[in-house]
Amino acid sequence: MRILLADDHAMVRDGLVPFLERLQEGASVIEAGSFPEALTAARKAMPLNLAILDLYMPGMEGLAGLNTMRAEFPSLPIVILSGSTKPEDALQAIEQGANGFIPKTMRGETILGVLRLVLSGEKYIPPFLFDYRDGSPQPAAAAGGDAGSPLATLTPASAASSR
Repeated sequence: MRILLADDHAMVRDGLVPFLERLQEGASVIEAGSFPEALTAARKAMPLNLAILDLYMPGMEGLAGLNTMRAEFPSLPIVILSGSTKPEDALQAIEQGANGFIPKTMRGETILGVLRLVLSGEKYIPPFLFDYRDGSPQPAAAAGGDAGSPLATLTPASAASSR
């Protein structure tokens, strides 16, 4: 298994690499400190099994980096990692093609569970999004919103059971 980990903080990468190596025996982690480095590394390292991109690293330009990576590697699972817990950031990332959004406040073991879920083909929607939609706190499914949104299919019961 080959994992791309792109974050501009070496301490974050140093802390995550040992966890990522536990995803599968023999897993290797390719590190990058900016989006341009991540894109170059991804091109050289293909096939990759997973990419983890920091939302606010240099060159990422918000979700433009996600869109670039998604366009170039359409089947690659991509997870956004961020110090932000702003619902807008997570919602936009998911709606623009991220397979998950991981706040940096998560514990390592929880991150492993999220990544295993993503690697199994599922999407990970952070629990704080279940109470937010279109700028106001509310159950995600009750907000109506974009029918194509991954959150639009949630019912109040499924949102509550996912907590």
